[in-house]
Amino acid sequence: MKNNALLLGVVFGTIMAISLITIISIEASHISMKIIVSGIIGASVGGLVFGIFMQYIFKSGNKIQIEIREDENIIKEGLASHKIKIENVGGKLFLTNKRLVFKSHKINIQKHIFELELSKINDCVKFKTFGIISNGLKINTNNKIEKFIVNKPNEWITQIEKIKNTTQQKI
Repeated sequence: MKNNALLLGVVFGTIMAISLITIISIEASHISMKIIVSGIIGASVGGLVFGIFMQYIFKSGNKIQIEIREDENIIKEGLASHKIKIENVGGKLFLTNKRLVFKSHKINIQKHIFELELSKINDCVKFKTFGIISNGLKINTNNKIEKFIVNKPNEWITQIEKIKNTTQQKI
């Protein structure tokens, strides 16, 4: 996770440098070495701060735990975001042999715990965030759709379907 946070910082810093240099050059009606250096320094500092902040988020997310019930086992867990209206709430998603549980981390406006019994899931599919990034997990129930942003959504789908199929065979 440390490398991911630093990589996010570098990407953020690079985008910010290009943006700052472009905006300041347009406003000044010219480009100069001073503008380029200012943009690179400002964006580098911003990227570093962003990377450190993301590293903190990753660490705090990894510490999140849930209470498991009797005869329940955690099958899969990972950092995730739960889409609630227009906000993506950061936290951790857990898949047990009985339910899907999302628990938000402390740095959110909408702190919450979301629980869904696996028996209530009709299907789950992958979707693209912003129409380009394949990291979305959409859970369909009888009356609601829940969306999560996760790493490797295909693995989540496979595990959920595997558990549901195993449970249905026992019935």
